[in-house]
Amino acid sequence: MANPPGVGVLENPLIAAYLPRLCERLLGEPLAMAGPESHWCGEAAGLAWALADFERLRFQRVDVAHPISEPKTLSPSARAALREALVANPECYVASCPLEGATAPFMTHVGGALTPATFNLRCFVQARYDDQRRPAGFEAMPGGVAWQGLPGADMATSQCVKDVWVSATSPQPHVSRLRRASQPLAVTRDGADMPSRVAESLFWLGRYGERLDGHARLLREAIYRLMEQDQESLADPALDDLLQLLGLERGLADPVQSRFQHDREQLLSLFKEGHPEALPSLLARLVANGRAVRDHLGDDAWRVFNQLHQEGVRLPQAGIHEGRRAVEALITQSAAFFGFCNETMPHHYGWRFLDIGRFIERAMLTLRLLRVALIEAPQAAPEGDGGSAAGDGLWEVVLATTDNASAYRRRYRSELYPAAILDLLLFDEGNPRSIGYMFKRLERQITHLPQPQDTPYRSDEARLLIRARAALHLADLDARRECSVAAGQADAGNLAGCPGRATGGAVPSDRAQPLQPCRSAAPADSDAGALSAPRSADCR
Repeated sequence: MANPPGVGVLENPLIAAYLPRLCERLLGEPLAMAGPESHWCGEAAGLAWALADFERLRFQRVDVAHPISEPKTLSPSARAALREALVANPECYVASCPLEGATAPFMTHVGGALTPATFNLRCFVQARYDDQRRPAGFEAMPGGVAWQGLPGADMATSQCVKDVWVSATSPQPHVSRLRRASQPLAVTRDGADMPSRVAESLFWLGRYGERLDGHARLLREAIYRLMEQDQESLADPALDDLLQLLGLERGLADPVQSRFQHDREQLLSLFKEGHPEALPSLLARLVANGRAVRDHLGDDAWRVFNQLHQEGVRLPQAGIHEGRRAVEALITQSAAFFGFCNETMPHHYGWRFLDIGRFIERAMLTLRLLRVALIEAPQAAPEGDGGSAAGDGLWEVVLATTDNASAYRRRYRSELYPAAILDLLLFDEGNPRSIGYMFKRLERQITHLPQPQDTPYRSDEARLLIRARAALHLADLDARRECSVAAGQADAGNLAGCPGRATGGAVPSDRAQPLQPCRSAAPADSDAGALSAPRSADCR
């Protein structure tokens, strides 16, 4: 089956008006199935026929998109305007008799009730060949594709498009889609000739997938803390920072509204369209990029991808309890999707761009978490508190969101060591959620991408790689904790602007330092620990 550019002209209503004559002229026989009577108004006879029965007919333009206008459904002023346009420019219109459309049960978006609605059915034919691969005519394929709408409505305007299957009356033998080759085949491997649009879609598929996973993890933590707090008086001090990380408003906008109600409505807004970082918006961008590279994804990955899409369709109706279960499902399905991609996609350039997008986005989220826990939360803490109340809760958020709580407890039990958390999330290259691991993996992926051969100088991506690696190598964990976070955040942001490349970095294995238990992010009277402002990569 082929649909080369230009076949869309066959759907022009002008073709339908001349289809009986075309069949007689080209095939020497009448149409086997007659359609509704149609006339081009550019001919005098066609215009007279249209004006004589104007109220009953329906009209379509031939020079633009083909919306259907039915005078009987229009207001008197719109009906008069259509008649005037028809008389002034008759060559732009085709008139046809209306059809009584067949109906089928459709499920409504709200309530899930079944209701009858008109639909269109498109059937397909395929060429047949004999055993010698010679043409042997055509045959109609069972089923087709159907979409909701008035008869003749464009498929692109319908909100419901489905395949139509015809069940056989008896069990059918399996028919393989592969046929034995009759000629020698040259073995090839894909990846080297990848179009830039495919690489870009895979890159953004990775970024939006990781962004969806990160937002779902943050939203899960926020919902847990919201549901655990008292609705009247007791509020979790870390919830404000979680709202900020999710791009939501902090504090009460309505003095009459309780804190619990405000936070609940803020979190529920992320399950509905409208907010740029809402889960349905992220899922829509993920689905758009995934559909653009369907032939690069394995069948198992595509099944999980469809489950992600279906989960997104149900998000706007979710309440706070259903929302908690939905984000759990999104996290699991996202991990399954990228796991299948890692295991089933050939590790060519496309897979590397997917991986680069994922780990750039993950690095940016991790650095953002550390920035809030190290710098912003202590600065926003009440005078004399030192950030301890919010800081302790935020460290738990950091560990839970990065899924490192178990690893931390196994190493350090229940004591809070901010320096140990920084080592785990910045320098430990054996931890897939650490910045050191992410930079190292990005470095490995960039090394396998095509490199320019016409210059002896390092590329922009290589220089970013050196900066990111130097920021980790030179970070002083005791005196300048914020350097690596601020500099790494800037470098990760620069990497995000280079969808064709990413950087990576190695970290010395001897980063272990004496750790002292600490109950706050940093002493309030220490310049090194106050973390009053982010610093650049060359801080001294």
